[in-house]
Amino acid sequence: MCLAFAICAAISLGGCRKHDFPVYARNYREFAYVTNSGSNTVTALDIVNLRQDRVIAVGRRPVGIAANPARNEVYAVNADSGSVSVIDTTRNEVAATIAVDRLPYSIDVARDGRTAYVANSGANNVSIIDLDKRHVTATIGVGEAPGVARVAPDGSAIVVSNERSGSVSVVDPKLERVRAFFTGCPAATAVTMLPDSTKALVACSGGHQVMVIGLARTAVEERADDAQAHGVLGWALFKSGRPGLAATELQRAQALNAADPLYRRQLAEVRRALEQVE
Repeated sequence: MCLAFAICAAISLGGCRKHDFPVYARNYREFAYVTNSGSNTVTALDIVNLRQDRVIAVGRRPVGIAANPARNEVYAVNADSGSVSVIDTTRNEVAATIAVDRLPYSIDVARDGRTAYVANSGANNVSIIDLDKRHVTATIGVGEAPGVARVAPDGSAIVVSNERSGSVSVVDPKLERVRAFFTGCPAATAVTMLPDSTKALVACSGGHQVMVIGLARTAVEERADDAQAHGVLGWALFKSGRPGLAATELQRAQALNAADPLYRRQLAEVRRALEQVE
């Protein structure tokens, strides 16, 4: 198991006692990885034995880092090298280096572990990486100085904060193009998403505010014949207390993809709620 970043601390006036720590199997390992931009390295921390495991040489000025949720790999973004170092966490060594564009800053990995997205702040674009083949498959133009690219938990969207242009780009990973663009977020920085992928929240550090984007609605407007888009929107409407509108969207999702049992189950729950209201 690997973690892209973790902070562990034990503070006790009486000190640390042996029985305060869990018991692990002899061969169990768990690591945290920290980029060291001043020394062009990544430090692997053994968080089971609470010690440094090793220091791994990567590219020039590593900044962003992310762990693969499906395989034992960590990816370090090297800003001055324009590359991504692939770290094999079973050996804690660099297994490959993938070239991207100018001044990459952050990276995020899809839930299935097969695709990564890199925000290239010096090139105003996002690189899509095929992690199986270890190369860039597409480059998508976004706003000025993109700092963070985050993929939705369900993989339906990539939200990119563009710091210099004070904007947010929403990218469709299937079509590999921007499907929505929002201004009015000065010095856009951090991005997070709700677990159900219905909304993204972007920190507008220059305006002391947070922008909230309805991802489900923008997806339906852009992809009217996409069952997943209608399904996500329908379930979000149901959870927000609007079962009538939810039923319409879920019926559309079921019509577009009758083989998926999820829409049938969700629609049945929505109809039960409507019957109770009547």
